[in-house]
Amino acid sequence: MLVTEAGRKAYLLADPLSGAVVAYNPLPDPQPFALTTRDGLSLKSDGKVGLLRVEYRPWAREVDIDHTPKPEQTSEAMARNFLLSGLAEAPRVTVNGRPIEARRIGQDFQIALGSL
Repeated sequence: MLVTEAGRKAYLLADPLSGAVVAYNPLPDPQPFALTTRDGLSLKSDGKVGLLRVEYRPWAREVDIDHTPKPEQTSEAMARNFLLSGLAEAPRVTVNGRPIEARRIGQDFQIALGSL
């Protein structure tokens, strides 16, 4: 399930055989973002996201995030991190093509979007 701002465009593609999902905010318009997969993974931004693509491959425990906010989208309302829950072990994560460590916070993991 993909939850974004009502009335805004967003896409969710899911492969029922593998459980893989790809979710998009296809426009640079900032909006909140929360994704829950059928195997219980939950990925939620801590603010609004700009242009965004998230891919989750459960068989490999991999999360790829491509996020490109506009240069002027630097307010406190914009996301700095994603909170990931529902996995026992940290997934392999890339943000904009770079490997990022998913930092454990209690039973969840934090994925920093870094300086974009």
